[in-house]
Amino acid sequence: MPTFIKTGFWEKRTIPVQGYKGELNLDQLIAQNGSHTSGTSGTSGLQGAQGAQGVQGSQGIQGTQGIQGVNGSSGSSGSSGAAGDKYQTTSTTSFTLGTSTTLTVGTGLAYTPAQDIIITYDVNNHQVCTVVSYNSGTGALVIGPPVTVVGSGTYSSWTVNLDGAAGGDGSSGTSGLNGSSGTSGLQGSQGIQGLQGVAGSNGTSGTNGTNGTSGTNGTGGTSGSSGSSGYTLLTGNTLFVDAVYGNDTLALLNPNAQPFLTISAALAVATSGTNVSIHAGTYNESITIPSGVCVTGISSQSVIIQKLAVVANTTLVTMNTNSRLENVTCNLTSSGNYNLTGVEFATGASINSKIRTSVINVTSTTTNGPTIIGVLSAGTSSTSYSSSDAIARTTINVISSSTGVSKGVYISGANRLTIRETSIYARGTGSNIIGFEINNASAVTEIRTSSVNGVSNDVKRTLGTMLIGATDLVNNTAGGNSFTATQAPASFSFGTINGLGTNRRYYMLTGTVPVGQLENEATSNSYDPAKALPVPVTQVSLIIALTMAYQPTLPGGTSISLNIYKNSSLTPEITLTMLPADGGIKRLDTQSFSLSATDVIRVTIETVGNLGPGGAFQAVIGYY
Repeated sequence: MPTFIKTGFWEKRTIPVQGYKGELNLDQLIAQNGSHTSGTSGTSGLQGAQGAQGVQGSQGIQGTQGIQGVNGSSGSSGSSGAAGDKYQTTSTTSFTLGTSTTLTVGTGLAYTPAQDIIITYDVNNHQVCTVVSYNSGTGALVIGPPVTVVGSGTYSSWTVNLDGAAGGDGSSGTSGLNGSSGTSGLQGSQGIQGLQGVAGSNGTSGTNGTNGTSGTNGTGGTSGSSGSSGYTLLTGNTLFVDAVYGNDTLALLNPNAQPFLTISAALAVATSGTNVSIHAGTYNESITIPSGVCVTGISSQSVIIQKLAVVANTTLVTMNTNSRLENVTCNLTSSGNYNLTGVEFATGASINSKIRTSVINVTSTTTNGPTIIGVLSAGTSSTSYSSSDAIARTTINVISSSTGVSKGVYISGANRLTIRETSIYARGTGSNIIGFEINNASAVTEIRTSSVNGVSNDVKRTLGTMLIGATDLVNNTAGGNSFTATQAPASFSFGTINGLGTNRRYYMLTGTVPVGQLENEATSNSYDPAKALPVPVTQVSLIIALTMAYQPTLPGGTSISLNIYKNSSLTPEITLTMLPADGGIKRLDTQSFSLSATDVIRVTIETVGNLGPGGAFQAVIGYY
């Protein structure tokens, strides 16, 4: 029983506890178990004494293990399923992509004629073609012309398989029967369970103290406002093409949110007013730009449209009316006897379509005679003046070994095409390489602030009107034909007064000189270069125009001829003859010849018949 000892204001409460020496101070227990953060806990009731543990009975003896039965024998294995056809194989036969050949592959394969197969060197070089025949004993696989070619080159390490997904596995053979189980051994008898000891009685539980009141919870903070929702960017009239992440199938389902893989697929759904934006990458395809559609690369340095090692006549890009090509590089190559055209302006396109800030490269290495052209305008269009230049800020390179015609820019249709701030470079070992040629009587072309270089001729105006202004002709050659300078060309002037004699040759001086001061002789004498004044030029030049005038009108049966000689040649480069029917003025703007910085010209005039007294003559020679 507990005892209470009165000590001052407090009673010291103690209680004897079995197994504990001395008395346990109840006030200390209460103070230790109280809560500091919650309300004051009531005093706990006294814990009853623990009853003594009963004695544990002894463990019964474990029965012996029964004898293990004998295992049954395993059933026999089922037969294997039939083997499926085999196609995947390799080949070390050397051949060039884009051709048909005979490959040596594995034997015992299941190839049959007319199956489509894919022959792969790597992911960038492979072709799809058709089986012609297969010898399963020797492994000789004959393939036809390619259906599809990606990449180029000659290789000798190939993986060969059907062009399509592999078939499913064959069914498994049936399993053999399980053997019968052996007989189980007898179970040993259970040992006797020991007796359970008597449990001691539990002490009386004390009453629970009163719980203290809980502290007040703090108020929660105010929740922040939700952020605004994102939105999907709609591209409207712009389609995107991406060589890495594009997918033509998905883009056809949602063309304004998913990029295409190929430019051709995007152009197939583009309508007038659409811009097709090309992301960086190489696109191995030829394209036709529909009317009113713009194809814009992100940069001519990183967007490449190309067809390499082609085995057919090929035009890489076709421009239709009001179309635009910008910020791309176009590459077209072949080693075969095939006509190549980098960009062609279709009928009606040269007057309103545009190529801007692009590079066009066309290369042919064959020594046969195909036609190789950088930019072609063969259709018709209005030839009236237009403020729109067809080509600007662009580089056109043609490299050709062809014995046929090779041209940087060629206009063969009745159309108008103008060029500004463009470099045209036509070179190679071919026999007829021209930088820029016009060859249609109704065609009109202008080229300004540009540079033209052609191995055979820089420019050539075979037919039509060619205007050139502030443009560098690198070799200063025009195929012996003239052109029109957009500004008055530099010129030499030669003249005389006081009449011309009958059947006389006059060695002309620059300026206007009285006839009596000119060296002259009978036309029956041979021309003598030593008697003519050498007139030098200060830079590479091209004589492009002659004009001469005479007053009064020439009498019937008379004529005046103007002769221009180069250096000490005895044969004139150009001769222009005036007859009475010409009305006193004669012009020539269809011929030309070039001069180096060290060349000179010599000029004579020759009369036929009696021109009469007091005549005056003037000639102007224009050069570019």
